[in-house]
Amino acid sequence: MQKDAPMEIRIMAIDALGEIGDSRAVEPLIELLKSDDYLYVRKRAAYTLYLFLKMEGLSDALRQKIMSHWRSWYLT
Repeated sequence: MQKDAPMEIRIMAIDALGEIGDSRAVEPLIELLKSDDYLYVRKRAAYTLYLFLKMEGLSDALRQKIMSHWRSWYLT
């Protein structure tokens, strides 16, 4: 995802990734969660990662990776 894209575009992209539900979206979402300049973008990425946790068929390793990054973000 392009960091120079407007905040609204990044949020719409995050929502689209969540709706698609493809596990390949997890890495870009984690990157946004860790490094985006806007709190609202980070919150939306966190919520979308939470939605991935509720998906069936998600590997245990990916589930643990999401939880680890989500917790780190939440506790900061």
